[in-house]
Amino acid sequence: MKSKKNLIYIHGFSANKLDHPMLAKAVKKAGYKFYTFDLPGHGSLKDLYDIEDITFDFLVKYVIEQIKKLNLQSFVIMGHSMGGGLTSVLAGEKAFGNKLKGIILEAPHNKRVVNRSFSSIRNTITLIKEEMTRKLLKPKLTHYFRDMAEQKEEYSSLLLNILNISSLNRIQNGIDKIDVPALLLLGEKDIYIPLTDTYENYMSNVDDLEVHIIHNAAHCVSVDQPNLFYKYFTQFLKSFDKNGQITD
Repeated sequence: MKSKKNLIYIHGFSANKLDHPMLAKAVKKAGYKFYTFDLPGHGSLKDLYDIEDITFDFLVKYVIEQIKKLNLQSFVIMGHSMGGGLTSVLAGEKAFGNKLKGIILEAPHNKRVVNRSFSSIRNTITLIKEEMTRKLLKPKLTHYFRDMAEQKEEYSSLLLNILNISSLNRIQNGIDKIDVPALLLLGEKDIYIPLTDTYENYMSNVDDLEVHIIHNAAHCVSVDQPNLFYKYFTQFLKSFDKNGQITD
């Protein structure tokens, strides 16, 4: 019999399924089974799809197919950045009925991002490259952004194909309809996801929401402040055990 305590992780833009080995360990330590996979255009699937085919809607469909293949009876989904936007849609659109018990969002894409992002996608990738050159990024983050910085035009095209008015409207519609327990983790110094706007967006639209703003953390909270991140992460997972929502 399959465990009912499962966590599925959806990575962010330019990342891949192997970027967070500490996360897998923390999930298992909390008594959950860990599942993840590469998104099209990333990791092992980087060159298997044409960029023009990789839209946000395509990613949503792909993620749903991958999760259904796991044939799990209950699970929590965690998403970082773009993966957080996908997670909000999956929850709001009830893609898995009552099998989805909760969500964890780390610096998630949301509609409040668009006003800043469209005019600065190329500038953002340039900034990341400059930060790498000047060694301002933490060593653990250098590999995370290397491909994006070295292949600026390709990643700019891919991001523009995914992040647009249509996709961000779909994310917002998903946020408006989230009705499962949600944990939102935001970095105080995140220059990509606007802190105040994102906080207000989720607070005003999600009823069962726990929020933590992590000081001295940027876009990758789990890397910048792992102790605090995993403290709140673990507490959230264990809350399902206490209230009986997920039991083996």
